[in-house]
Amino acid sequence: MKTIYLVRHAHAEAKNARTDFFRILDEEGRKEAVKTGQMLLEKNIMPEQIFASSSKRTMETATIIANEIKYPSKNIKAEEALYLANEHQYLELIQKINNNINKIMISGHNPAISGFAYALSGTFSNNMPTSSCVVLTINTTTWESINWRTAKVIDYIEVPIS
Repeated sequence: MKTIYLVRHAHAEAKNARTDFFRILDEEGRKEAVKTGQMLLEKNIMPEQIFASSSKRTMETATIIANEIKYPSKNIKAEEALYLANEHQYLELIQKINNNINKIMISGHNPAISGFAYALSGTFSNNMPTSSCVVLTINTTTWESINWRTAKVIDYIEVPIS
């Protein structure tokens, strides 16, 4: 069994604050990411590997969540290919993961991360708000065998609007 936790990055500063890749989380976003991490910890969610788009806001989201769930943030893998990626690039990433790993988290961007959740499951149709997480399981022992509509949505975590 393989498990994927897909996390959309938390709320970031305005688009005109700096170039897109270097946008950081704003105060609301940092609070969202902490809350998401706490909610994941309450559910005993612990990925064996965290991947994140290499943009500042996705790395910051992944780091905050990692700290909350007690995952070593130094082990987060920054993936340049996930910045401006489409669903196919997400699939290519997971199909190359070592099969000894069974649970992964990916911190990424909309619309691709929501689209990827839908493409994998065929049922998830939400437009993921910032700092939300969809949990997918796939009944397989190999990452390379994962394809469209092979996953089952088992949980959806959304930070309540304050």
